[in-house]
Amino acid sequence: MAASKYNWHTAFFAAIQAELVDYLDVLEFLQEHPLNDQPLRMDVLIIKQKRGVKITKNIASHFKAHNIVEYKSPQKSLTMRDYIKTIGYACLYQSIARVDYKKITITYVCTQNPKKLLDELNHNPLYQVTQLHPGIYDIKGDRFPIRNN
Repeated sequence: MAASKYNWHTAFFAAIQAELVDYLDVLEFLQEHPLNDQPLRMDVLIIKQKRGVKITKNIASHFKAHNIVEYKSPQKSLTMRDYIKTIGYACLYQSIARVDYKKITITYVCTQNPKKLLDELNHNPLYQVTQLHPGIYDIKGDRFPIRNN
């Protein structure tokens, strides 16, 4: 039988349970667990059609070929959960669209100052947060260039 006819995920699921049989009372195994009850979707995807064009608007001056924009309504603040979720979207988009990660940016747009998030990032040695203009921050330390507007 050809290798492609086997259901490898089901076989692996059984094998990992067998390997961890001594811990079945403390582990819960979920096969092909859905990540969301609705389709995953980015708020805005902006694809730059021409290379070499410099955008001078602050919100987009860092844009590359593929730009993911996450918008938070005026009543909501940007949280670490939102931050990580959007990075996940960028990773999925990179994989599905087969885009070089160096050609993707992430921009968060929010009315409220995400003070708690910025404090958390500033206290993590993996990140470098730089205020470019009032209310506009450049965040380095992740795979994708990130800006908070």
